[in-house]
Amino acid sequence: MHITSGKWILQHQLVPQIDPFSFNTADKLWVDHEWLAQCLMALADQWGGLFGLRVMMASLFGLTIALEARFLIKRTPPIYTILLLVLCIFSMASHLLVRPHVFTWPIIVLWFSVLFDVVEGRRKLPYWLALLMIPWANLHGSFILGLALTPFFFLQAYCAAPKDERTKLILPWALFILLSGLLSLLTPYGLSGLKFGTDLINSEYISWIVEWAPTSGPQMQPMLFWVLLILGLSLIGGLRISVTRFILFAGLLYEATQHVRYVSIFGLLAPLIFASAIGAFYYARQARAGSESSLDHAFEKLSKSMHWRSWLIGLALLLLITKVADSTVISATPPVSAPMKALQLAQKHDVQGKVLNFYNFGGFLISQGIPVFIDGRADLYGNKAVNDYFSLIYSSDVEFISKSLAQNNIAWTIFPPNQKIVLFLDTQQNWKRIYEDDVAVVHQRVR
Repeated sequence: MHITSGKWILQHQLVPQIDPFSFNTADKLWVDHEWLAQCLMALADQWGGLFGLRVMMASLFGLTIALEARFLIKRTPPIYTILLLVLCIFSMASHLLVRPHVFTWPIIVLWFSVLFDVVEGRRKLPYWLALLMIPWANLHGSFILGLALTPFFFLQAYCAAPKDERTKLILPWALFILLSGLLSLLTPYGLSGLKFGTDLINSEYISWIVEWAPTSGPQMQPMLFWVLLILGLSLIGGLRISVTRFILFAGLLYEATQHVRYVSIFGLLAPLIFASAIGAFYYARQARAGSESSLDHAFEKLSKSMHWRSWLIGLALLLLITKVADSTVISATPPVSAPMKALQLAQKHDVQGKVLNFYNFGGFLISQGIPVFIDGRADLYGNKAVNDYFSLIYSSDVEFISKSLAQNNIAWTIFPPNQKIVLFLDTQQNWKRIYEDDVAVVHQRVR
């Protein structure tokens, strides 16, 4: 859906206000808050197809880790930097997807690393940082995170400053926060774009969406390792952080347990929160020992800046590997999210009219030019439409399902075989199963 939307924007030279991809969104304003990321994804797709998109996302991920490492290496010894980066990457791994949020990862690290530099006295508050809000607000809705958490940094700077200097901090920080808020409005939607984020977080439908579901199972592991690390260092008296940093960590941890999509944000910011404290613990221990261990010494030597020739050689090798991968790696959308065979068979049967589709199939159908009943843009459809949809496909009330299908003039359906509504359609005389495989089942209404 993102690629198709990006192509539509580039073709029409227009950011849509009204949704062109669904028959079920009449008169609804579409706040396409990820329009810039969608255009970049469309350009990458035109350049190199799915492989081009993978290269783009891998590059953004590499840049993110490089910025994270640059921040950490200034505060912690290399071996601790590696440990924190491993935990960071572990937290982000399940969210490394071809999705707009990856574009904001480098911005998030840069934004908060600069603010940590400021509160630690390493630099003055730079007003240029507020300019990052312009691309951030046009790439993804997570810009609200930057606006929401920045006051915590002011609070930390205020509490850490001598009492006679605290009043001097109020004006520059107030101007920075105000400027950031104003620049975040420089989107095609203005205040509607800012309101979008708050409405999304408070929406009823997010309980239905997997990425907004509470974190559980293996996805809890990154947070578990972080908690164990913090508890371990605290028990041996090696970790001292400010109250504001603890509140920031606790808030991020809470959000990460409440919503799966926040696990990656937690993984990005947790190393920044604790880097200085962990570094101080290490150097204090080293001072007591009176010497540096051979392992630490070896990693210190490896952490020295490379010569420009080494950078060129590394870049050349990277380009060579990318070229080889382009000719050997098969890049294809998994059938579980792109049931192409089912759609092709449905088109051979000349299915026409409105489709009731599986939520996760919406983006694929949009990419094939088929107006959908629903797709991943739950914010567009709204609470009632999303709740009605899930109530319909999970219902056991035969009369309710039949009435809903008739009222919406549904002519055909496409769902995975394990969905409850598939069983209902199999038992109805006016519905015929015309295709099935392990990925999707297609039913057509019998006239």
